[in-house]
Amino acid sequence: MDRAGQPTTRKTAGRHAIPASLRKAQPLKDRTAPLLFLIAACALSCSRAPQRQPAIPSPSEAAESAAASGPVQLPVFLLTGYGPFADIRENESWQVAERMDGEVIAGMRIVSVELPVVWDVAAAKLKEAVRRHRPAAAISMGVGWSGWIEVETVARNRRVNRKDCLGRRPELLVVEQGGPSTILTRLPVERIVKRIREMGIAVRTSDDARGYLCNDAFYAILRATEELAEGPPVPAGFIHLPRARPDPTIRITASERAVSAVDLDGLVRAIRAAIEETAAACSALRSGALHGTQNALDSLGPGEL
Repeated sequence: MDRAGQPTTRKTAGRHAIPASLRKAQPLKDRTAPLLFLIAACALSCSRAPQRQPAIPSPSEAAESAAASGPVQLPVFLLTGYGPFADIRENESWQVAERMDGEVIAGMRIVSVELPVVWDVAAAKLKEAVRRHRPAAAISMGVGWSGWIEVETVARNRRVNRKDCLGRRPELLVVEQGGPSTILTRLPVERIVKRIREMGIAVRTSDDARGYLCNDAFYAILRATEELAEGPPVPAGFIHLPRARPDPTIRITASERAVSAVDLDGLVRAIRAAIEETAAACSALRSGALHGTQNALDSLGPGEL
């Protein structure tokens, strides 16, 4: 009996007795036991399984993977033009090249470089561009005075004793000491002339680029691209552009023979056609569609002189 007279029930504190604190925690332990058992079993299984090391790709596999995941590198078509000189503030050759810079034509990316009208500096900058970009094809351009687009066919190892934009005369009267006296163009001349003529633009071949800096660039681009030729020859050459006619409605007199009957847009279209024909020849050379090196060179020859 307790103090209030109520009967008291006592529980035996035997070995089977469970303290009150444990009786409250028992339901949580019952729920977590299966989960703990599964975790322990998984840990034991993983510790017994052999650890597999990640595969290390070979250098060739790594290179192939990088090439597959990276952007496609298009072959470069190098295009050069000259800057201002004498009374020509806007040189059409550079205007055309600059407008086409970065375009993709016939699967080739155009890279345009402006050359200064300065002895030796122009050739050095051109050669550096060839070394840097390693073009699959190249055309250098300059302004002529005939009123025609002229696809040059023969570069000559000579210079005229004429001042450049800095008022300097050439130290040497040859482009390259000990170099060949002449080098033939490696452009598909006949195909280029045919395409441009079909556009209604006055075009012809020329076997004399004169001895000023246009001839310098012609000779230099042929020599520089020769060094790249691990396989087929690199199509390269020079095209003279006429002064662009600013307004097609303006009549041309005999005294204006240096002004062509085509505007700047027409010159761009003509050079685009030349690039397309050169790219086609380049593709044929590299795919082996032209049988034999000599046949390939014949197809790129100077045509009618």
